[in-house]
Amino acid sequence: MKKITSLLLIFTLIISSLFCMSVSAYENEAISLDESYRVIIKGNIGSDKLGTNHKYFDRKEVTLTLKNTSTGDVDYIQQTTIDNEGNYKFDFYCDNLTYSTTQVTSHTVSLNLAGQNVTDTITSSKIVSKFVTLTLLPSYDSFNDKVKLNALIENSFGLEVDYTLYVVFYGDENRLLDVDKVPRKTTGDVNESILDTEAISIPDGTKLIKFMAWNNEETLIPYTTAREVEPDNFDDKIICIFKLDDLGYGNYKKFDKAYNYFKSYGITQIGFGAVGHSWYDYKDQSDYDSAFLTTVRKWVNDGVEIWCHGNLHKRNESDTTTGDQEGYEYFSADSYATQLYNLQTAVDTINNDIGNGYKVRTFGAPYNACSKTTAKVLAENYDTLGIETVMLGETLTKDAFHDDEGNPTTFPVNLGNDARIESSTGVMNYDNFVKKFNSNVNAGNKVLVMQGHGAQWDDADYAELDKIVHFLLSNPDVTFMTPSQYYDYSHPATK
Repeated sequence: MKKITSLLLIFTLIISSLFCMSVSAYENEAISLDESYRVIIKGNIGSDKLGTNHKYFDRKEVTLTLKNTSTGDVDYIQQTTIDNEGNYKFDFYCDNLTYSTTQVTSHTVSLNLAGQNVTDTITSSKIVSKFVTLTLLPSYDSFNDKVKLNALIENSFGLEVDYTLYVVFYGDENRLLDVDKVPRKTTGDVNESILDTEAISIPDGTKLIKFMAWNNEETLIPYTTAREVEPDNFDDKIICIFKLDDLGYGNYKKFDKAYNYFKSYGITQIGFGAVGHSWYDYKDQSDYDSAFLTTVRKWVNDGVEIWCHGNLHKRNESDTTTGDQEGYEYFSADSYATQLYNLQTAVDTINNDIGNGYKVRTFGAPYNACSKTTAKVLAENYDTLGIETVMLGETLTKDAFHDDEGNPTTFPVNLGNDARIESSTGVMNYDNFVKKFNSNVNAGNKVLVMQGHGAQWDDADYAELDKIVHFLLSNPDVTFMTPSQYYDYSHPATK
């Protein structure tokens, strides 16, 4: 660990990155300080203040006083010495200051030397705000072997923030392979900002990646606890899989909004469920390829997985027990032949339209309705369907992917831990999700499927989603995968 620290210091010394606000307003020979926890003040007391006997004041103390403008109380006193040229510097923390919970409390700064007010000798000052906090949000794209790093800035009082994000790669025995430095700055115009970075390729031999943010003025202070990712080891992580249903030509712009939302947090490991007829029914549209498919290919290139959500996605609400009804599709009741036809039609449509060798690898049934027949169709037709994973396949039929002895089928794999982000179709609900998340984790479930319907979300839903994403990203044990990424991770030997 000492070796790692020393190497980091070498790299970070070249960056000067500090959350700061300049103090420039003078009132009655005093400086107004907003809520803060670190104060850095420099100045020079010249001969006009010291007089002809200024040498007498060498190493004498300048006293700084912080007076609470709301209460009139003196909240803090600090002393420092001046050198024989009259220079001084204060650099201290004042966490013990008492502030109002509803508004910014100002303090005045006054400096005194041997009974003389020398506040106007301050030449520079900085405040590090106690209320600017930074949360690092790393994500790993195993499809492209790249990482992304975002920062959630909670900027309660709109202060300007300068900082540097670090991505540090280590090989065997903590050998430093590379350091990527990303300088960032917020304007302070908003209370909260999400800042994304470009994807960074992982060097060969990487065993550990650390993400950090540093204040680097004269002392090296990390602003956040380092976040770590081991690219080849997710055994101790909570793997979260976003499952967004019902993608088609008619709603792809709303899915693009969802894509851009998640991407703003550096999360592109999400899955969109495509419905076959919602693609091929619109092939005659003039922008089907130029707009719709171009957008889909953009998502895919960025790590999004397009999975099969059936062909028709339509059931007879009055009769869900009888299969093979023309114009309807219900995988918990349809025959082997009907299921195979609908799956093959949808899979072929998606693969051919996306092109460039894309292969559908995951299935999520309409209404999450599957049967033992579904498991048999997928297993026996892997060569043409290519589907390895099912999401929420036993929501309605509890034993659909279990054999007669009650053991889960080894292929296809059913991801069945339900932690959906909606309380009902299209209605986002943070509280409901947190209950499901905690219930799963407490039960020892580490692979969670989070179902939603992005085409139906409005502003209120995105506000709830924002709370959900913040909740997930604040947990260092959470990582994001697509269903196929999880299959690859859990099945390193291909079928």
